[in-house]
Amino acid sequence: MILTSILTISLFIFWILGLWCFPPNFDARSYTHEIFYITGAIAWLWMTICLVIAARPSWIEKVFRSPLDRLYVFHKWLGFAAVAMAFVHYFVKDIFGPILRFIWTLPKPPKKEMLADPAFWDLVWSMSRTVAKESSVWLTWIALILVLLPEFDTETPLFS
Repeated sequence: MILTSILTISLFIFWILGLWCFPPNFDARSYTHEIFYITGAIAWLWMTICLVIAARPSWIEKVFRSPLDRLYVFHKWLGFAAVAMAFVHYFVKDIFGPILRFIWTLPKPPKKEMLADPAFWDLVWSMSRTVAKESSVWLTWIALILVLLPEFDTETPLFS
């Protein structure tokens, strides 16, 4: 749909502007991180649009200029695309790492030392990182299972 394309292109343009304002280091690790970032942001955007369509608000048909039946089909295919992008995001280091490592060497990042009295937000982000990494792995696999689950129902085929 046009609105989803506009939002995705806008997200990509803002990402490019961010790269222009804060350019990454010229090495494989930085470029892998940027690919990791944009694939995650696109997957998040697409899944958000899917959730809004699934909520069936009354204004959704006017915004998308499409009847609800077509929105359901779009919701299904955008969900497939979002889960596929989430897996690309999950495997970015495995996919793009060797390719970029062939071009550049990967320098070891300096080890960050924990401050004796860290700021509140530094502490919050460092504590939530482990939870975020573990939950993202489980939630990505659960999303894939939920997408493929209708395939095992003989009455409603997945790709109809």
